[in-house]
Amino acid sequence: MKKHKICIIGDGLTGLTAATALNNLGLDVELYHNNKSLNINRDKRITAISNSNLEFFKKIVSVEEIKTIWPCKQINLYYEKKTGIINFLNFKKKSKFFLHIFQNYYFKNFLFKNLKRNKVKMSSVKIDKVDFMDTSIKIKKKSIYYDLIILCVGNKSSLYKNFIGSRIIKKDYKQTAITGFVNHKLKLNDAAQYFLKEGPLAFLPFKKNTFSYVWSLENKYYKKNKKNLKNLLKKKLENLLNSKKFSLSKVQSYPLHLSVRKKYYNNNTLILGEGLHSIHPIAGQGFNLVMRDIIELYKIINKNISLGLEIKDSLILKDLNNQRRPENTIFSIGVDLTNTFFKKNKYFGPLKDLVVENVSKIKIINKISQRIADKGL
Repeated sequence: MKKHKICIIGDGLTGLTAATALNNLGLDVELYHNNKSLNINRDKRITAISNSNLEFFKKIVSVEEIKTIWPCKQINLYYEKKTGIINFLNFKKKSKFFLHIFQNYYFKNFLFKNLKRNKVKMSSVKIDKVDFMDTSIKIKKKSIYYDLIILCVGNKSSLYKNFIGSRIIKKDYKQTAITGFVNHKLKLNDAAQYFLKEGPLAFLPFKKNTFSYVWSLENKYYKKNKKNLKNLLKKKLENLLNSKKFSLSKVQSYPLHLSVRKKYYNNNTLILGEGLHSIHPIAGQGFNLVMRDIIELYKIINKNISLGLEIKDSLILKDLNNQRRPENTIFSIGVDLTNTFFKKNKYFGPLKDLVVENVSKIKIINKISQRIADKGL
């Protein structure tokens, strides 16, 4: 039986997860990255995944070996009114954890070592070009051919050159996210999302006495207060935590934008990850959407190979496009509308207060929101 040859380009969470999943199906996977060494040690970011997505990880790899996934049973949502901050929604699971949080550094290391243990070929050579017509990559004028190529290289790579497919949604939020770690001695085990007048602020605990934060600020506010951000953040946290017993790491920042690609593939080449869709961090769903794309690809390929069908020149990528694009588009718009709703607006302030104060009374909204956050649409 022919062993299907798969090329995956990219050493981020998306590329490593896709390589792990397809290797689990017994495919001949080759992982390429443009750096001289895997860029694992530099990734200090934090990622949250839903319970259903963790269950998929358990299917393809022994995640019990990882001691650094922080289980979280509850997410608390807060809203800042003129009169103070109110807790208006709580998402929680009675018997299961609601989400799982990890530091990218540890999880990528784990996936990398697992691929190495399974003898997956990994190369650090520079790829000059991806030929979408004959499903090949070019390295120093040499062409290497595959049944399927998967690009997991962010949204600014030169490898997208000549890729057919404009973006269906594209928006500059004119916001900057600042992020870092907070070390503390408080009893803080739940995740939290604060909708503040300056912008949404999220807390994600990823180990005992440490949580990561992401604060999305309007560019005007960010630029005006850039030199004093750490002090502003410190005062804000003192107020929210009702404590001064904490310390802050170095503050990092990145611009926020929305982009969702119209077409996911070109011939036998597929895009996954941020190059496919990039959304606002307000809902913490970015990598969860990526995971659902990978899970759907896994299911479709598994079905094809179990029937003895080819991967190359098949309907696999068209099926994936049709299955995933509607949810990814609707989800992206929904997150965008949520961000717009909670933006500071002097005209809609009273109406917003009224909606937020009463949303917790409608139990079906809580139930639907929890279901979408865990399993998607």
